[in-house]
Amino acid sequence: MVIKINGNNTYTKKETVKRKRNIIWPAYIDATLTRRYGRRIPKNIAVPNPTIEEMEEAAKELKMKYIVEKGKKYPKTWFKSEGRIIIEEIGRKVDIIKKLALTISKIRNEKQKMRESEKGKGKK
Repeated sequence: MVIKINGNNTYTKKETVKRKRNIIWPAYIDATLTRRYGRRIPKNIAVPNPTIEEMEEAAKELKMKYIVEKGKKYPKTWFKSEGRIIIEEIGRKVDIIKKLALTISKIRNEKQKMRESEKGKGKK
């Protein structure tokens, strides 16, 4: 579907769509959970025990518009108060979740390398 604006410019429907708000819970990317308990992506992409702070850091690195709501409870794990992040981004929700998970694992790896290099410097 092509929409004509002012007769000259043509935009596809995707380009004129408003950004959608996606609610993303830490359980969606938690490798320790089964799909039954909320994980939405494959285990090899997911990260173990993600925190809302890590999700916020990943969203910031990916330059996404986001809102963090701490203290919210995911319905399947109502006994945990872990929070959620609302991301305004065009695209499929699963793709956004995968980007967050991959970025969190990258951030964790960088922090681990920094810790190891600091330990190496301390021994000398």
